[in-house]
Parts: sequence; structure tokens; C-alpha cells
Amino acid sequence: MDISQGSLWQRILRPLKIVSLAPVALLLACSLPSETMTEGAAAASKPMDEGEILKVVETLNEGEIRQARLAQESATTPAARQAAERIIRDHTMLNERLAQIAEAEGLQLRESPLSNGIKAQAEEIEQDLAQLSGQEFDCSYLQKQAELHQIALETVRTDLLPQAENEAVQELLEASRPALDSHQEAAELGIAGIPDCPLPDEG
Repeated sequence: MDISQGSLWQRILRPLKIVSLAPVALLLACSLPSETMTEGAAAASKPMDEGEILKVVETLNEGEIRQARLAQESATTPAARQAAERIIRDHTMLNERLAQIAEAEGLQLRESPLSNGIKAQAEEIEQDLAQLSGQEFDCSYLQKQAELHQIALETVRTDLLPQAENEAVQELLEASRPALDSHQEAAELGIAGIPDCPLPDEG
């Protein structure tokens, strides 16, 4: 199925609609897509193969794991720490299953402009979070997890699943959806317990 990656690229690399606590608003702003990223989006307007699909999933998992490890070190609320623990567990299991499928099916994971863009965005978020502490960290971390997992769910549903042809890859993508959904819900519940910390769509 000939589905363009362009719209997905723009959605992943758009500034996150996150409103954090006022004193650190400037620290939490993500960069706008650059001209180079826009050119990359145009170049990415082609179907992805199975190896590229798996690399996107792996990159999403690794970004979530790194941010969750930072939360384990810096989070102060039980909700943020518990969400981080669940994210590490589930995304690690998904990556382990992904590696098994790649080996069993003889699939070579291949980078794409999309997976590289996701990696860059995740690294930027991690750098932003590293500048925060206390309640400000917890609020920002949970807000970003709520939105990032929503984006991941949309990515799997509308962009990856329609292009996946390998049955094992399809099953992996389907199996990831309940975990992604539960992580988004856990983040939103955690946000509700932090004063002056709105949900991303309320900002």
C-alpha cells in the first residue's frame, strides 16, 4: 500500500503541545522542524519495508526507555516513578520480541528519515527533562509521555500497520497497542495528581 511518510514525519517532529509549569516554560520548548527536516520528509514519501518498520518501533521503544530511566532518577511523585517503571518493563519486552522476530524472519533493521527523526526528537526531549527537577520534572515528564504515547499509537495504527506485510510484524504491532494505551493512561492519571499540571490537550 503506497502510504506517504510525510504526514507522519511532520506529526512526530512538530513541537509538542505541552504546557508545563510557568517558571520553566522556555526550557520545555522543542525546536521547530528545520528546512533539512522538511526536505527529509519529502524524501521519505515512499512505502516502508519490514526492516524500516521494525526500526521505527525499536527507536520509539529506546527513546521511551531512556526517558523513563531519567525519570527513575529524578521523579519525586509515586505516579511518575511507577509510570517510568512500567514503561521500561513493557518497552524492553517489546524490543526483545522485536529482535526475536527480526532473527526468525531474516529481517534486517534499517534506518529511515522517520526513525532518525524520532531519535532526534527523543534525544531533545531527554535533554529538556535533564534540566528540570522536583514537581516541574514530574509534570513535564508525564505530559510528554501522555502525548508521545498518543503519537505512537497513531503511528502504529495509521502508518505502520497498513504497510506491514509480514504476519509476525503485524502481530508485534498489534501487541504493542495495549501497552502504549496503558502508558498514556498512566501518564494522564499521574498528571491529575500534580497541582497546576494540565493535560497536554488542555494547554
